[in-house]
Amino acid sequence: MVMLPFMNLLYKTFLKKLFYIVILSFAFLPVQANAYTDDGGDVPKATGAEKAVFAYFRLANKAPDYEKWISDQNTYKGLDDTGKEEFLISESLRLGQAFGQYDLDYDPLILHVPVTSTVVSAKDGNPPYFLTEFVNLDENQDVPSFNFDYGDDKIALIINGLKIFHKMPLTDEQYALMKEKAGASDESFPAMLEIHVRPTEADHNRALIDRNGTQIWLMAGKIAYLKCSFQDIYNSSEVKLWDYVAPWYQDIFKEKNTPEEEKYPSPFDLYKK
Repeated sequence: MVMLPFMNLLYKTFLKKLFYIVILSFAFLPVQANAYTDDGGDVPKATGAEKAVFAYFRLANKAPDYEKWISDQNTYKGLDDTGKEEFLISESLRLGQAFGQYDLDYDPLILHVPVTSTVVSAKDGNPPYFLTEFVNLDENQDVPSFNFDYGDDKIALIINGLKIFHKMPLTDEQYALMKEKAGASDESFPAMLEIHVRPTEADHNRALIDRNGTQIWLMAGKIAYLKCSFQDIYNSSEVKLWDYVAPWYQDIFKEKNTPEEEKYPSPFDLYKK
C-alpha cells in the first residue's frame, strides 16, 4: 500500500451544508451484487443501488416504503394484477430481510468511477504530484455526486473528502514508483477509482427538485477505502497505482481481506510453545 503524505488531512474537512451542492444529472452506479439468494443459502442479496437506499433510511432509523419503491418500477408496472401482487409480496420480503441485515459500518457502498490520471513531475520548484480528474463533470463541479433510484425519487450521495485526492503531493521515492507503474510521467491516461463509502448523514426533511420534477434526497458519506488502478492492455491485468484505508476502517478491511482459512486458529496451535 502506498501511503501518501496528504492523507492525514482527510478528517479535517466535513460537508456541512448539503443543499449548496449541485446534483449532477447523471450517476455513477456502485457494483451490482446478485439481487437474489445464493444457490445454497437463504440469505437475501441486495444490489449496490439498493444498499444505498438502505443506508439512507438506516440513518433515519426507519424502513423504506417498500410498496412505493417496488410499485414505481417498470418491472412491476408491466405485470398483470396477479403478477403485481406476487411481485410486491416477494420483493417486499426480500428487501425487508436484506434491510434488516444491512450494516452501515461493515458493508460500505462500493463505486467504480472512471477518472483520468497523470503522474506529474517536479517543475519550477514545485514537488511532483499525482493528479486525478473525474470525467464528464459539469463545469461548476469539482467532484461528482452519485444518484440512486428510490422508486421515482433519487437519493444523491456526496462523498466527504473526495476532493482531497484530486492533487496528491508525492515524495521523490513515490514519484519514481508511480512513474514506473504508469510507464511515463506528464502524460494523462484512463484509470479507475474504486471508492468504498460509509454513509454518515442524510436529510430526511426536504428534497431538492430537479428540472424534471424529480425529488432528490441528499446523503453524505465518508471514505472507507480508495484504490486507483488502470488496465494494462498488454498483459490484460490490473495495475494498482495506490490505495488508502481510512484509520477507522482498518480492522474491518483486514477482516474482509483475510482468507477464510486464516480467520480461525488451528487446533495445532494448542501444541505450539
